[in-house]
Amino acid sequence: MRFLIKNGIIVTMDKKGRVIKDGALLVEDDKIVDVGKAAKVKAKPKPDKVIDARGKLVMPGLIDAHTHMLGCLVRGLGADMGLLEWLQKHQWPFLANVKEKEARVGGLLGCAEAIKTGSTFVVENYYSARDKKGNIDEIAKAIEKSGIRGLLVRGYHDKDHLTPEVFIEEKEEVLKEYERIIRRWHGASDGRIMAWIGPVNLLFCTLETLACLKELAEKYGVGFHTHVAESKREVELVEKEFGRGYVEVFNDLGLLGPKFHAAHSVWLSQREMEMLARTKSKVVHNPESNMYLSSGFAPIPELLSAGVDVALGTDGGNCNNNQDMIESMRAAAFLHKVHSLNPTIISAKDVMRMATINGAKALGLEAQLGSLEAGKKADIVIVNLKSPHISPVHDPIPSIVYSANGNDVDTTIVDGKILMEGRRLLTLDEDKLVEEAQRVADDLVSRAKIK
Repeated sequence: MRFLIKNGIIVTMDKKGRVIKDGALLVEDDKIVDVGKAAKVKAKPKPDKVIDARGKLVMPGLIDAHTHMLGCLVRGLGADMGLLEWLQKHQWPFLANVKEKEARVGGLLGCAEAIKTGSTFVVENYYSARDKKGNIDEIAKAIEKSGIRGLLVRGYHDKDHLTPEVFIEEKEEVLKEYERIIRRWHGASDGRIMAWIGPVNLLFCTLETLACLKELAEKYGVGFHTHVAESKREVELVEKEFGRGYVEVFNDLGLLGPKFHAAHSVWLSQREMEMLARTKSKVVHNPESNMYLSSGFAPIPELLSAGVDVALGTDGGNCNNNQDMIESMRAAAFLHKVHSLNPTIISAKDVMRMATINGAKALGLEAQLGSLEAGKKADIVIVNLKSPHISPVHDPIPSIVYSANGNDVDTTIVDGKILMEGRRLLTLDEDKLVEEAQRVADDLVSRAKIK
C-alpha cells in the first residue's frame, strides 16, 4: 500500500530535530520513502490513500520500553502499598491465578490500550507460575493479532527468597523454556515480535542460572531485561546478600552491555551509573510507577549527563493504572523538575527522545525505528491538536508533552499498516474486548482473592 500524510506538523525526532510545519510524509508498503514540506514531497504515482493531517501532529510511534500488559485486568486494585508489600499481597496472587484465556484477553486489552494511546512497540515483561507456561504464548498471539510490535520478556524465579513456591523453577526448566520461546517467537510476524531473557529480579534469581542464560543469550543474539534497584529495601537486601549493588553484580557476571535493560534503576550508586555508561547498557525510566509505589526518584538527569541512553516505560495497568506514554512523558519531566528544583533539568524534547529514539536504541533498532526519516519503518502516530486543552499550539513538542494525553491520538500506524484511524481500532473489536475483559477479570480477582 502507498499512502500520503499531508498538511500536518511533522515532529521527526531525527538528529537535526526537525519540526516541519505544513509537512508531508509518503509511505510505501512498510517504509517511509519521503518526509518534508508538503509542496516538496512528490506523491507520484498517485497514492492509494491520502490522510489529511491538517490541525494534527505527526510523530514517531511511541516505544513503551517496560510494561506488564496483563496488569490491566487488575487495574485499580492493590493501591496504596509499597513495592514488596504490593508484590506479596497483590502481584503474586494475581499472577499465580492467570489462565491462558485470561492471558489472551489481558494481552489483547493491553495491546488495544497501547495502540489507542500512541504506542507502536511494547516491551512486555510477563512472569507466570511455573505450571502456566502457555500464558506467554497467548500474549504473543495477542501482539501478533493486534498488529503492534512487541518484545516478549518472560520473567522467571529460581530462588526461594520471598517468592511463593508456585513460581520457582529449576535451572534446566528455565533454560529449556527460554530456548523454546526464543525459537518460536524471536523474529516472528515478519520481525514485529522479539524475545529476550528476563530475570525478574536479582533477589529471586541464582547466579548459576544467570551465567547459563548469558550463554543462551549469546547463542541467539538476544538481550536481558530486568528490574534493577527499584526500591531502597530491595537494594539493602541485595547488598546484604552479595556485598555490592545490583549493577555491580550484573557487571561481574558479564551481563552489562548494549543489550542489557535496567528497568527502574532508582537507587543507583555513582559507581553503578558509571558502569552503565561505560558498558553502553540501557536504563528504562518508569516515573509514574515509581511515584505510585513510592519507590523514589531515579537519577535520570545524572544518567543522561553520563551518556546513558534512557528509554521510557509505563510499567502497565497494575502499578500505574494505564499505559499512556504521553502521560509518562509529562510525569518524567515534572518529576525531575520538582525533585531538583530546576525547571531546565529535563526538557520536553528530552522526554520525547526517551519515548522515541532512545527506546529504539534500547532495542538495537535505531536504524529502523524511533524517528520519521526516509528508509525507516512506517511506525507513525497522528495526534489531534484541535482540542481546548491543547490549542493554541505555539511549540509542538511541549504542546504534546505538557498538554496532550493518549486520548488525543487519532491514528496509529505500524509497519505501514493502519491499526487505528479516527480513534477506531481496525484490528480488534474494542467493544467486545472490553466486555470480555470485564468478565474474565471479575472471575480472576475472585479466584485470586485480591483487593
